[in-house]
Amino acid sequence: MKPHTSALLLMSLAFPVLADDIAMEDQSQILTGAGDPASSKYFQPPKESELPDNAYGQLVQQGRAIFVDTKTHAPDYVGNGLACANCHLEQGRKANSAPLWAAYTMYPAYRKKNDKVNSYAERLQGCFQFSMNGKAPEADGPVIAALSAYSYWLATGAPTGQELPGRAYPEVPQPEGGYDLAKGEQVYDAQCAVCHGPNGEGQKSGDLYVFPPLWGGGLVQLGCWHASNQHGCGVHQGKHATGQRRHPVR
Repeated sequence: MKPHTSALLLMSLAFPVLADDIAMEDQSQILTGAGDPASSKYFQPPKESELPDNAYGQLVQQGRAIFVDTKTHAPDYVGNGLACANCHLEQGRKANSAPLWAAYTMYPAYRKKNDKVNSYAERLQGCFQFSMNGKAPEADGPVIAALSAYSYWLATGAPTGQELPGRAYPEVPQPEGGYDLAKGEQVYDAQCAVCHGPNGEGQKSGDLYVFPPLWGGGLVQLGCWHASNQHGCGVHQGKHATGQRRHPVR
């Protein structure tokens, strides 16, 4: 086994231990199974052609720009090379990739992580602090206002306070025989390295990650929900699969 690959796999195994000490949300972000994101059973957000040509529409467009190119449009609050769209695919639209339309309508909500009822603005602040490894924008500032407007627009017509199918990420079950680093290396080399790099360093275009890294300062904080091995795999399952494509070697 290559040294770098071995280190990556060992780090991924360590994440659940560290993450166990971090209180996560009461409202689960794990689904019981993955479905086809194109299925009619999922809520369909409005098309961009439906965006109104007024001040509200302009604010929504600003939110979309921040979402897909966060480091360019909100540089003071990003501590790594990631953008919101690295984890929430198709500009926050895709079912089973934690779409914005499914999150917005569930707030305000109690979160055990900070032991209080959070507004949607506070939830977004947490994303910058942990997922972006940066600092929280002001709750009443322009960055949060734009992202909130974009989320609100994507949720147009969605029921409030109802757990929508495709809200989060699919669950990836733990391997029955435990983790096997040799088999993990086979899967990584065959399925992951082409995007994330042979040593998990990610791939950049200029200063921005096209494919995010799996370790180091360009990644999330351990306080982030994605930092555990099981949850991180769920993110990838939601991004790369529709419930049909799975890799049996784990």
